[in-house]
Amino acid sequence: MSSPTSDPHGHPGPSSQSDFHGPYPQTGTPGQYWASTGGYDAPGAGPQDYVPPRPGAPRQVTAQDRTTATLTHLTPLLAMLFTVGWLSFAGPLIMWAVHKDNNDFVRRSAAAAFNFNLSMWLLGVIGWVCVLTLLLIPVGVPLLLFAFFVQIILHIVAAVRANQGEIYRYPMQFLNVLS
Repeated sequence: MSSPTSDPHGHPGPSSQSDFHGPYPQTGTPGQYWASTGGYDAPGAGPQDYVPPRPGAPRQVTAQDRTTATLTHLTPLLAMLFTVGWLSFAGPLIMWAVHKDNNDFVRRSAAAAFNFNLSMWLLGVIGWVCVLTLLLIPVGVPLLLFAFFVQIILHIVAAVRANQGEIYRYPMQFLNVLS
């Protein structure tokens, strides 16, 4: 006849009802289902090596931050094409207003681009005043050409630096309106 620990087909069964967990082999001890099943962790258990950032610590610069900052430095070049340089500061100003509260990297990049463009805008106004007075054309034309080429070169350099995750400090920034 069969023993109490075997089933009617002759296979060994559990020694008592409390040890039975089903037809599949179980790891761990009874009552510790989540202990070492090799599957998922217990609900609410997070990764063991995760350390949350310190409060007040600077946020890491992400790829999206770098792309946004790069576009911030390139918008004045686009504005120079459509507005002949008169609204080159508008793109960085809009980016600064959108990102000033939630992204320090983009905010600082946009502020630097805005301050530089405002300085170049004033230099352009001085150049146009010189050109319009007719007597100062020899001063105004080189001033306008200088401002035009400096803007192109420095915005490209700033865009490359922003794409590398660095905040570019424009060398000829006379005004510091935004920070």
